Amino acid sequence: MYKHFSSTWGKPFLIRVLVLFIVFYGLAIGLIYISHAQRTQNEIKNVYLVEESHLHVLHDQVSYQLSLVVSDLRLMSETLSLVNYLSFGNDNALTNLGTSYSSFSRYRTVYDQIRFLDDSGMEVVRINYNAGAPAPVAKLELQSKGDQYYFIETIRLGKNEIYVSPLDLNIENDAIEVPYKPMIRFSMPVFDPAGNKRGIVVLNYFGMVFLDKLDDFKEKSGYAMLLNSDGYYLHNQLDPDSAWGFMLPERKDRRFDREFPDEWKVIQASDSGQFETPNGLVSFVSLSPVEETSLFVLGHAAIPVAGQPAWKLVMFYPRHNLDELLQEDQSNLTRFGVVFFFIAVVFAGGFAWGSLVLQREQGRLRFNALHDALTGLPNRLLFMDRLDQAALRLARDDFCFAVFFVDLDGFKKINDVHGHDAGDAILKHVARNLTGMVRESDTVARLGGDEFCVLVHGLPNREDACLLAERMLKALSTPLEYHGAQLAVTGSIGISIQQSQTRDIEWIIKQADQAMYQ
Repeated sequence: MYKHFSSTWGKPFLIRVLVLFIVFYGLAIGLIYISHAQRTQNEIKNVYLVEESHLHVLHDQVSYQLSLVVSDLRLMSETLSLVNYLSFGNDNALTNLGTSYSSFSRYRTVYDQIRFLDDSGMEVVRINYNAGAPAPVAKLELQSKGDQYYFIETIRLGKNEIYVSPLDLNIENDAIEVPYKPMIRFSMPVFDPAGNKRGIVVLNYFGMVFLDKLDDFKEKSGYAMLLNSDGYYLHNQLDPDSAWGFMLPERKDRRFDREFPDEWKVIQASDSGQFETPNGLVSFVSLSPVEETSLFVLGHAAIPVAGQPAWKLVMFYPRHNLDELLQEDQSNLTRFGVVFFFIAVVFAGGFAWGSLVLQREQGRLRFNALHDALTGLPNRLLFMDRLDQAALRLARDDFCFAVFFVDLDGFKKINDVHGHDAGDAILKHVARNLTGMVRESDTVARLGGDEFCVLVHGLPNREDACLLAERMLKALSTPLEYHGAQLAVTGSIGISIQQSQTRDIEWIIKQADQAMYQ
């Protein structure tokens, strides 16, 4: 019997097994190559999407932070103590002015110096930050700045006009201060009650306050760079020692326009864009310290900026990183081929497994592209899409909705005192609390940093929205136990209720943001 089976059925059976193996393995290899091609394409698309998203988040953060200085500058130029000094000019008024400026410096912590210079450029009051212990400089140590470019540019301006200096390294006593201290000077002329120009107010803004923000996505994307209009590096995450070549002779040849001349031509020709070259992927956007959109949000749309630098904010993803991504996929292809060879011998069901791998990988890429890596909440891209859908539904079904703009208060202090791990824990804590306050059909998103947005459907009136906002604030203030410490933040919330048709979703968010600051 065995001999009969072996001679009659053995050969056809082996042939069928071999044919099935060849067919299945051929199908499996074909599927692997298709999967590899799609995976590679999706990985590259994901890099493009992430780079563009990070670029615009950084742009918004930097623009907003710098535009806040305009409000401070106007406050320091119109403060009552300065008006009194310009009116009376006595020692008591001068002392009050120094005290007022010192208090403000202690509160804001972002200014190396706050100064009032008379119309000849002589310092009348100068407050040095002194590492958190601001105090007026003695009269004998005050200096004349009449020959400095920022004084010359500012003293010629009219009322309410402002001047913003280039970002450079601070100079004291005719030498670059060491360690290097990046600085931007915001200034505007000052007039007495009779309308006479009496001098200027200058805020020396710590450049590192916003330059540090360019490292927010470190190790999560490409390298952030900030370039001035001449192609010099102001910040280079790829090579930090290449910055400030226009001030440091030993670095004068370390310039983006020389290292990447083809990329620089494209960047100069447009305000924003994304393109790939043999050197890598470049995403860029134009940036100025004070932009009209940020001024509008702060209620200062009428302030003329007489002069300010123009920068290019760049995200650079090197070619070797893209190649490593492709090589990793190639290695995965080889491993899959070996695995499917043995699976084909014992079982013909590997096709389904390959499809599952493809589906899982695509889902992971979509999720990563549309969600915040830290909290798992929808990111700005996904939130804008859902807000657009809500606006469409409002136009179709007259179904109102509300947007809550949430900003955390005290978050920076937690980072400074307890470290960034504690800050990350607080952000996750806030994300859980906000998510628990709304329905599954609503959306809680993290826009970046310590800013969140909540989209709630079906809120017909102001009272319901305010009640929900109060519950959110209460939830935000719930302390978090972290390594034996009680961490807590508070929040500020602005609300925009939409009951009429609109497709300008950026305006909806700006309305909620502006409501928060009011």
